[in-house]
Amino acid sequence: TAVLVGSVNTANIVFGILDNTADELADLLHVDEASPAAVATVKALRPLYEPVKAMSASCTDGIFPEFNDVNDLNDCLLLRSRIVWRTGPQLPLRISQTMKMDDIWKQSTGSSIWGGGLVLAREMEEMGRDFW
Repeated sequence: TAVLVGSVNTANIVFGILDNTADELADLLHVDEASPAAVATVKALRPLYEPVKAMSASCTDGIFPEFNDVNDLNDCLLLRSRIVWRTGPQLPLRISQTMKMDDIWKQSTGSSIWGGGLVLAREMEEMGRDFW
């Protein structure tokens, strides 16, 4: 359990490693350039990173903006699925996403949960069933 919590907390601070791996990794390591071996290792670890990142508050609560100052794309948009925690005794939602960097600038960006949608959903849930 401690390893999972530590992994989620570490993934929470990562912004755009799936979009621009070399640049984001260099930023995280506080170096000018990340080595090709380090970049390859991070890319190979993507199957382990994605479910952990999906559970982090930066994704479940839409903490980060969709893009940062240098136009790196938020990792949460590029995950294969997103977890959305719900209020009360309701089970969390697992939502599949299809947006990928290799086809993002073509005819369709694919589907993804944007931070604004999470904020709106939270506001609507707080209004309660009686409101609707």
